[in-house]
Amino acid sequence: MITLIKLPRVCYPLFVILLMFFFFQNTAFAVEKIVGMGDSITAGYPLITSDQNGSQVGGYEPILANMLIHSGQQAVVLNYGHRGELSVEGNNRIQGVLDTEKPDVVLVLEGVNDLFAVDTATVMTNLASMVNKVIQSGAYPVIATLLPDTYDTKPVKQMNDLIRNWAKNNNVQLADQYMALINDWSQLTFEGMHPNLDGYNVMAQTWFTVISMKTFKMTQIKRVNMTPIMMLLLK
Repeated sequence: MITLIKLPRVCYPLFVILLMFFFFQNTAFAVEKIVGMGDSITAGYPLITSDQNGSQVGGYEPILANMLIHSGQQAVVLNYGHRGELSVEGNNRIQGVLDTEKPDVVLVLEGVNDLFAVDTATVMTNLASMVNKVIQSGAYPVIATLLPDTYDTKPVKQMNDLIRNWAKNNNVQLADQYMALINDWSQLTFEGMHPNLDGYNVMAQTWFTVISMKTFKMTQIKRVNMTPIMMLLLK
């Protein structure tokens, strides 16, 4: 049997506000934490020339954050890009980032540095492990294809085919950065391997398209039928 609490009428407005706070999850209160994991492209070279460890500066990160905020989403985008990183290093590093930041969304863009010496299957194994760690942490992963390479010195296209197929087969959201950039790559690259500012704008838009769809689904107002509860407690 439930014991009802009799409240003074003067407390009713405050009590109703408290109930609304605890039982309504409105997007106005939800701030999504988004982490970018990757190498110098994630760090933002040539705009940013140092490793980043959770800052809100970078190449695509501040642009993406502004896009989300202007669309009505409450979000911060943290830059965890490390220059020259290999996928195995990213795989070793990501758990610490997940434990520290407890992000809602993780953007994974790794592997291009491996392709000078590491086979594509091994890179895919490392990327899959990174994504699985994100999922196990309770965050939402988005994996990206690798960017174009003007000099065509690495098997980027083969790697991207693996990434696309793996993402499709494992129901992981894909941001196809390669396709977003390739048609205008000569105008969007700094020196053939890294984006320029316009390129980072295109990258941000590509991430945004994926994230905004996900965020819309997850941040709908969850309504609870408050009337019976309020009637019992305020009776």
